[in-house]
Amino acid sequence: ATTTTEAPATTEAPTTSETPTTEAPATTEAPEGQGAPAVPAGEMTALVRRVTADTVVVDRVEVFTGEAALTAFKEDTGRELEGGEFYVRDTEATEEELPLASDAVFKVIKLSTCCDPASVDKATFETFLDGSNEDLFDPAPPFRLQASSGNIAEITQIYVA
Repeated sequence: ATTTTEAPATTEAPTTSETPTTEAPATTEAPEGQGAPAVPAGEMTALVRRVTADTVVVDRVEVFTGEAALTAFKEDTGRELEGGEFYVRDTEATEEELPLASDAVFKVIKLSTCCDPASVDKATFETFLDGSNEDLFDPAPPFRLQASSGNIAEITQIYVA
């Protein structure tokens, strides 16, 4: 995968969709028994920094594809996007700790089985995050996070060619 970091912090690579993803609304009170704030049901995109026993630490981002990627990249950098139509906008680079469901599903794209995300257990997911897994497809991919019942229930890597 081709990734390039741009100010403030961005990633570029090709894809085909044309719409940016939508971030989930601001968090609310913590689910019972957990310290991290509850997450409203819905979807968000983020860079996943790490997971703990009951939380996931993320940096929320906007993912643009197609014409929207070209426009957003030019707005942010003043340059034309080269090498594809995929752009990740990270305007704040702020880490946020969110509650993780005990039965959360983790899906990553493996180099050996490119290019659909495959389910892995939490321990294997952690090896993809720390870069120690030899089957790592992309070292810093964006992820789509699904929230329900106040927790992150699914984390799926977004394909970046």
